[in-house]
Amino acid sequence: MIYFLNYIPPHRNQVSDNLKRLYDFHLTVLKEQLQDIDYIGLTFDFWTSRRSVSFLCITGHWFDDKCAYFSKVIYFSSFHEGDTGFNISRSVKEKLESLGIYHKVVAITCDGGENLVSVCSQLDGSIKRIWCCTHRLHLVVINSLGFWNTENKIDNTPNNCLTTEITTTTTSSSNVISNNRQELMDTNQTSEAISATIVNVESIDDDEQKLDLIDDNWSIDIDTNVPTTNEVELIMDLLKKRRILATLSKKSSIVSNFIRTNQLLIKVNKTLNNDCKSRWNSTYILLDAFIDLKPVMMKLFNEKRTLSLSQVQLDKLAMIELNNQDWDFYPHYIMY
Repeated sequence: MIYFLNYIPPHRNQVSDNLKRLYDFHLTVLKEQLQDIDYIGLTFDFWTSRRSVSFLCITGHWFDDKCAYFSKVIYFSSFHEGDTGFNISRSVKEKLESLGIYHKVVAITCDGGENLVSVCSQLDGSIKRIWCCTHRLHLVVINSLGFWNTENKIDNTPNNCLTTEITTTTTSSSNVISNNRQELMDTNQTSEAISATIVNVESIDDDEQKLDLIDDNWSIDIDTNVPTTNEVELIMDLLKKRRILATLSKKSSIVSNFIRTNQLLIKVNKTLNNDCKSRWNSTYILLDAFIDLKPVMMKLFNEKRTLSLSQVQLDKLAMIELNNQDWDFYPHYIMY
């Protein structure tokens, strides 16, 4: 292909050198631009990636002498020290001083994570910390709807005012998904091969669970013990079913191909991805995808026994099948 295109790709060292030159050029331009401002506000974000690598991002917000508004990322880097407030504040101060703007910072907007709160308290006393409104809204939505509830409710009996675990016929989503997750995968092997596969799948599942988990301050202060009402129970039941089906669509190539094929027929380009605590709109995206894929989901449930699925997979689909009440509640849930 390269021969016919008459193109010789650059060497990796050349690409690396060009990237370094670009970095130095844009850093110089940024410093010159920041020299002309009097005040600047910052937003912080600190998180740990799926590979357990910490990152710190600082965005600057300012007006120039012509009242034109600017918002730029002024620092983004991996963070290899302990993510304590002291270490982060020291790194932040060094970077701001190298840019010549430490004395110009008037306010820092960040979430309510303890480490970032500590960072702001250890910087100059004139710098005001503003708690991110989006983070507060995130907590209000997640906690009020009980998205990550552990299914505890208040026991109103006189002898016990503590929370007791709900005894419902619906199996906990954490148990359903974590217990024997390999059963969701397509299996048509011999018993010996299945035994070997189970070992491999369990190790893969551990890695996948780590990869799916992004640790950041957005998931701090999530309430997992929301007092259970009928509405919260209904929400939790719907979420458990959707999360299990989203997991099944990733584990089973048969289910995945069925959904993908029928998506093309109805011309809906949506993906079933599980939600997570640190992405406050991920639950909305999950449920919105299910609404748009309702014809596909109904067809999957109706035709599940015509597919080459194992009995375990069939039982899972039967358990999470939505009834008319569930489908009727979905649009109201999304709007809520």
